Parts: sequence; C-alpha cells; structure tokens
Amino acid sequence: MEKLIVNKNKIVNEKGKEVILKGACLIDPALTLNRDNHFSLKDLKNIKDFGFNTVKIVIVPSMFQSRKDYCKEFLDKIVSECKKIKLYCWIDWHAHGNPLVGETRSPEILDDGFMRYDSKKEVALDAWKTLSKRYGKEEHVIFEIFANPLCSNWNEWKEVAEELIKEIRKYSDNIISVSGVNFMADLSDVLKNPLKEKNIIYSVAIYPNYEVDKKIVAKVKKEYPVNIVECGFIGETHHKVFEGSKKEYAIPLNKFLRKNNIGFMAWVYHPFGLTSKASVLINSWNPNDLSEWGKFVKEELLNKTKSKK
Repeated sequence: MEKLIVNKNKIVNEKGKEVILKGACLIDPALTLNRDNHFSLKDLKNIKDFGFNTVKIVIVPSMFQSRKDYCKEFLDKIVSECKKIKLYCWIDWHAHGNPLVGETRSPEILDDGFMRYDSKKEVALDAWKTLSKRYGKEEHVIFEIFANPLCSNWNEWKEVAEELIKEIRKYSDNIISVSGVNFMADLSDVLKNPLKEKNIIYSVAIYPNYEVDKKIVAKVKKEYPVNIVECGFIGETHHKVFEGSKKEYAIPLNKFLRKNNIGFMAWVYHPFGLTSKASVLINSWNPNDLSEWGKFVKEELLNKTKSKK
C-alpha cells in the first residue's frame, strides 16, 4: 500500500493525492477472544467489503500488559492481513485518564488484574516502544498515541503527547494521531500551541451527547488534518453518550464531515461494544446483520455519490 503523509491540512499518498481515512473500530482482539470467544481475521475482510479503507484496532492496556505474546498472537496477524487486503491499519492505545498523574477512568474494570484503561504514562511509553519498533516501517500503519486524555487543558496534555511521539519517532515516521482533551472533544487550544512534529493529525470523538464544538474542529481542519476517531449512535441505552437518532445526529454529522472533508472511525464493529451497549455497526457477527447506525454508515457516510449539501 502507498505510504501516507501529512501535507498542510491534508493526508496524501505518495502521488500527492488526498486520502480521506474512513474506518471501522475493532475492539481489542484479545478481549473479544477472552470475553466473547471471538477472534477472526474474516472481520477485516468484512470491514473492507463494507466499504471502509481503514480499520482501527482498539488496544486496551490491560490486554496488552497481561499477554506476554500479544503482538505475535494477535497484532502481527492483523497488520499482515490488512496489508494483504489493502486496509490502512490504525493502532489505537485505548487509555482513558490523566497520564501525568496516572488517574484512570473506571479503575474498577480489571482484566487479569490490570486496569482496562490504564492511563500511566510509563505504561504507554513502554507500549509505544514495542509497537512502533515492531510496526513502524509498515507503510499502511497509523498510530493513535492515547485515546482519551482527561487532562485539565491542552498544554498539559501536549507535553505528554510530545514524549510519546518522541518515543515513536525513534522507529517510525508514520502518521500519528493526537486526541483532543476532555473525552476526545476539545481542540480549542491547538491553533495557539500546535505540535511541531511532522506527520501529525488531530482527532476528536463526536457522539450524540458529547459537547464538541464543531466550529473549532472546522477551524483546526483549515490548518491541520483532523479525523473523527469515534462516532456513532444507538436508539436507547443506559449509556446516554451514544443515545441519538439518524435525523438529529447522523445526518448532521454526515453534512459536517463532507463539508469539511474530514474522515472518521465508526464505533464499533461488534454486536454490543466494549463495556456496555454502545453504537454498533452490526447486530451479530453476521456481516449482513446491520444496525440502524451500520446501515447509515454504509448507505450515507461511505456513499461517494451523496451530495455535500
């Protein structure tokens, strides 16, 4: 596959043509094997057939820490298969919390004694040393350094991000995604104090009940590449963040993405989600059993002929 780089506010291939990354999120393969008795490389082909050009592999820190041969057992196969079927492979270190103090969101959720969303900076640095060294020369791989930095402000998070980027850059010049603060929602200070490294893109999540200022996202996109790293809706759930509708959430999201030429990672290619009933693309492991969100993604978000109006 062609290597991607950042050119001004666009992601482009080696020929200079803009590439809009449109992906499906795939929950940690070790977790789905342990919890759901499911791990199949066919999911990648199904995602490709769905119409996506990217798959985002959600690595939860607990699984990575508790498995001695995590990369050999899971990621090597995934990275190789993505290359074979021509999918960009977006590797997401799915930590939630403040890496400066190691304060982790939902610390009570444990897997084999490890916090699922472990936010400690040292853990992330060790992980990126392994991951970037192992996959940093693979031209189809993209790195998301820390999914959900719950820092008090952008400048605080930026210092940590720079450390993680520095570790990756020892082994790779591939594109790196850096999330906004406050539940991946806030990029308001990026333009005042941007990262200086090359091949950096900025990311936010947009859900029905996230407080995301789309005007700020659009302003950042005028200067730098932006990707929506999580998005989706579900009709009813106890997790109110995801609760929305096609009319009030999905259609406006589609208009916003098209108007600003922004890519997205759809949450999630799984029948029920990571920890609770969330926005899902499929109702079962049957790839044709699409949810309302899945149908919208396939028919609208991935349909190149739809109007931007």
